[in-house]
Amino acid sequence: MSRILFLLDIELDSPKRGTPLHICATFREFKKEHDLYICAASVPQEFQREFIPYPRERGFSKLQALRRIVTEHNSTHVYTVSQSGLFAPVILKYLCGVKIAVELHGVNYDEFYAAKWIGLFGYYYMKYKVWVLLHLYDTVFVMSTRLRDKYLPMSKHWTLVRGGVDMSEVVDASSNRATGKFIIGYMGNARAYQGLPYLIEAAALARKEGVSLSLNLILSGDISAIHDLLEEKGLLGVTTLHHDVPHTEAYRLIANSSVLVIPRADDSITRYAFPGKLAEYLATGIPTIATQIGPIDEMKEEFARVALLVPATNIARTIADVIKRLNSMSIEERRALGRRAREYAQQKFTWEARGKIMNAQFR
Repeated sequence: MSRILFLLDIELDSPKRGTPLHICATFREFKKEHDLYICAASVPQEFQREFIPYPRERGFSKLQALRRIVTEHNSTHVYTVSQSGLFAPVILKYLCGVKIAVELHGVNYDEFYAAKWIGLFGYYYMKYKVWVLLHLYDTVFVMSTRLRDKYLPMSKHWTLVRGGVDMSEVVDASSNRATGKFIIGYMGNARAYQGLPYLIEAAALARKEGVSLSLNLILSGDISAIHDLLEEKGLLGVTTLHHDVPHTEAYRLIANSSVLVIPRADDSITRYAFPGKLAEYLATGIPTIATQIGPIDEMKEEFARVALLVPATNIARTIADVIKRLNSMSIEERRALGRRAREYAQQKFTWEARGKIMNAQFR
């Protein structure tokens, strides 16, 4: 049994979005085999016993505080998530003799540069800083083969893990009774990389071409632009909008859908990041449409058996065509696709299966 210290200045106390939920699920798996301490800005009530407030000091005083935390809890490993928290664990490795691990979900410097948050100098500074620091990590978890390959040759021993889902929390909708309604569902944030405007455009096209449909959108964050787009496309009256609901409530609400959609385009975020909602969508037993990009493209042979994949070109048009095809399928055909998807999620995407892979790296 190891003594793992999670270290990242992140708010986790009321997780409604993907990354905090993902981190908290990982904590539950760690606790099955190891002692866990969580040094973060906040945590949910269930982790209060393990909680250590992240130090507010700066510079050398902060390093002293972190060193004291590692020493007092006799930590054997320090674990962090994303490229933003790489530096402190490296210092602690040499100050305290701990092993260090990181889980990477994407490429921050590509994302920041594409969003124009940093200039060219900042891009190269961040890129080479990350490259140097990752060389010093004992364990690196990545969410896609493409992300691992970006860092070859140093990444050849990195550990591949996918997204996860708690099957007991997700409503099994694979046997929902037929209602005669065709409802397109989406669950997640409304940031640009998610491609929600493509879904709205696809719904408008399909509706114009004769599909009687409605939208079931469960969104977090700022949704003002989405509200305006729905109004512009004439879809506001046939859309049910749920905003910032708890995750368990989101699972209940999304179960009222006929099809779920991941409409992401290929960009610097989606190219490397595994969409966590894919595991959740498949687990519902509702047919899923997804653009064939990044990690989905890596596993297209597997996913094509349990979801409807579309190319990431002319996205709105291709999704609209698949919506029309699904709408013409019998309820039994849809149920069969949904059942295959749920069985696949049960086999491949549980937090327990993921946790076994990660826990093995800390033994």
